Formats: sequence, structure tokens, C-alpha cells
Amino acid sequence: MTLSVSPTSVARGGSITATWAGIPSPTSTDWLGLYTPGSPDNNTYQAWHFTTGSASGSIAFPIPATLPAGTYELRLYAHNTYTRLATSNPIVVPENWTGR
Repeated sequence: MTLSVSPTSVARGGSITATWAGIPSPTSTDWLGLYTPGSPDNNTYQAWHFTTGSASGSIAFPIPATLPAGTYELRLYAHNTYTRLATSNPIVVPENWTGR
């Protein structure tokens, strides 16, 4: 399974595109969570969004306007559980966004 995001740098209040592939048994309750790297697989997520219920796909994932600057990652979980299927590349939320 794979999970990637683009762009990899985004302003607070913006959005990224999450793209996944290879979910073996997709359901409408598979979901994505925005986490700080190294944090536990639980409700410490900063934001979350259901997938489309497809084995492969993509969605726009909004970044909270109140999110602190830092490095984050998306995690893909199965069927409304904390069974992690994949982790994305890093996402940087800069302190001062310059649009680059």
C-alpha cells in the first residue's frame, strides 16, 4: 500500500492532496489522520478525513488554520480503527508562508 501527499509544504488553512493505492479490502470507513511524526496511533491526530472507500484514489485534505507550524504526516487507517495501512511523505507547515 502507498500513501503520498502533494504539495509537501502548505500554509495553515490550505489543503493538500492525499493519494493512496493498494488497500486490499477497502471500506467507506477507511480514514486518513494528520499526525506529528512519532506520535502514537490514537486520537492524537490534528485532523482526519474518510477516504472514498476505494482501493485507490485521492482527496483534498484541509489543513486546519490553527495548526502549529511544524512537520506532519498523513496516516491511512483501515475500517474506522487504528490499524495503520500506510504513512505519507512529510508535510511541512511553515511558520511564515511565502507560497514557494
